[in-house]
Amino acid sequence: MKQLFSVLFLASASFGACQSEPTPLSELLKVAREHSPGLQIAKADIAAARARSGTRNAAYRPVISLNGVASSGDGSMIFPTSVMPSNYSQTMPGSQAVANATFMWKFWSFGRDSIARRSAAAEIQHFESGLARAESDLMRSMREAFANVLYRRDVLAARSEAYAAAKEMLRVTQAKFEEGSVPKAFVFRAQADVSTMERELAMARADLEESLAMLRESAGLDQVDPRQFGAWDEPLVAPESLKEAIEFALKSHPEVQMASWSLESAQLARQDAAKSRLPELSFMAMGDWMGTRLMPASATSKAGLVLSFPLSDGGEGSSAKKEADAMEAKMQQELRMTQLKVQASIARAFASWNSVEAQRKAAKDGLVASLEAFRVMQERYGAGMAILVEVIDARAQVALMRTQSADVDRYARSAWATLMRAMGKS
Repeated sequence: MKQLFSVLFLASASFGACQSEPTPLSELLKVAREHSPGLQIAKADIAAARARSGTRNAAYRPVISLNGVASSGDGSMIFPTSVMPSNYSQTMPGSQAVANATFMWKFWSFGRDSIARRSAAAEIQHFESGLARAESDLMRSMREAFANVLYRRDVLAARSEAYAAAKEMLRVTQAKFEEGSVPKAFVFRAQADVSTMERELAMARADLEESLAMLRESAGLDQVDPRQFGAWDEPLVAPESLKEAIEFALKSHPEVQMASWSLESAQLARQDAAKSRLPELSFMAMGDWMGTRLMPASATSKAGLVLSFPLSDGGEGSSAKKEADAMEAKMQQELRMTQLKVQASIARAFASWNSVEAQRKAAKDGLVASLEAFRVMQERYGAGMAILVEVIDARAQVALMRTQSADVDRYARSAWATLMRAMGKS
């Protein structure tokens, strides 16, 4: 037992400095939410979509511009088309200055402004659902990586115990050889068994280090991060039935929501294309001030309504309408395909989750039986009623059953994490 604790301490020291409070799974998930580059990328997509919403709506908001020109010479005004004062044609050669202020507001567009706002909102919702999907993916990755670390720790403990048992068998066999009750070949066989356990122990340490590296990567941590990882403190709670799980997912699954928002965006694009041939009404006001060296300054203003009625666009509007119709039909099928995919993923994950209890019972029964068989073989070997190979085989069976028990725990946690991801939960 002393050797077992020594091996475990050395293994833990190799991947980080000792901490009084190792980080449990729930705390590590919080760390991952803060440090994961994938989540930061998804948040940046949302910020970009919100910025684009201003661009979409700008065409239907009031626009104010202020322009000014100052020139000197014996020709006409420089760049007269850069401003549109009502009296710029009256300008004379020489030094002159023109200031112009323009206000324009496209206040009636037969609902196209509303479509633009709704399209911008749908795009933002799409990327917010994308963030939820990225978080769900991250949580599954973290849970599976954490489950694998715990599994590798359990395997290391099982290998350490097997190594200690092999060394004890070598000691017993050496003593029996010195007594003359077993041949020298038994000693060699026991030494070979110890060497085998040493190799498996080294491999178990390497596997644990690899699993820890993957866990740090999933959490967005540097590989030199000193923290240790503690226990799995999330309850493995799942819906009681497949129907309940599917109903939950179809209402809130991020991928279903993303497909729904994509469909709404396509429907809005179709509506916008259908209204592209309708007129638009704008209010426009302009004020000018002009001053020249040879005549007094003057100021004018004008306000009015501008009705824009597109008569012909070369077929652009009808082509856009046809494209929008096709995209809407595509997005409807994309949504249906996503719903079917989600249902299938849940069904597969639910099947794996439902097998956990049977696996636990079988692993527990197998471990109890193998421990009893090893105990009996040790007694028989001590009494000279069994050969060394039988004892080694019984000891190997115990190690195998301990590993299988650890694998069932890993399988249960992984199956639960997969089911949560299939349902779209974080």
